[in-house]
Amino acid sequence: EGYLMFTLPVKSSSLIWSKLIVAAVWEIVSILVILASVLLLFVRHPEFYVNFADSFQHFWAEIRLHVGTSLETLLWFLLASLFVAAFVSTLQIYASIAIGQMFREHRVLFAIGSYFGISIVIQIGSSLLSMLPFLSRLTALTGTMETAGTTEESAQMVFEAFNASMPGLLALDVVLGVAFFLITNYIFKKKLNLE
Repeated sequence: EGYLMFTLPVKSSSLIWSKLIVAAVWEIVSILVILASVLLLFVRHPEFYVNFADSFQHFWAEIRLHVGTSLETLLWFLLASLFVAAFVSTLQIYASIAIGQMFREHRVLFAIGSYFGISIVIQIGSSLLSMLPFLSRLTALTGTMETAGTTEESAQMVFEAFNASMPGLLALDVVLGVAFFLITNYIFKKKLNLE
């Protein structure tokens, strides 16, 4: 399959894009089918939908009350993050496979090892990045918890810190996706080994 793919008279970036778009579309469709399946499980129980609608409206009102930014902005960030993650997760697999094929023996083992190694580094980096807004508000948060009789102000500060970390995490995903694409493209162009 690799031999056939790389005999096509197209750039390696075009090969990556074609496979990436198909994989991301299937990933998004799979998520939608899973959500639809879960909702269809309760078709025989119409009271579920009434309770679900009431609960969702209550949940929506509580979130709108506590979120530091507008709820619509938060939802757009979450949707954008899910969309970008569909591409980045696939690109991470491609980059790991490309790194693994550079070794003469045990290519699959090296590809799996590089995937886990990359995942560990990403988890540490994203954890540190997401904790920065919380750490910058930690003193104020602990002071609020000690002086306030309720946790409403504390919850508000946690939501504000969460909102502050969302753009950074989305930007990190975009940077990682570009890095994975460039790594895969470079290896396919310069270091391809199909033996």
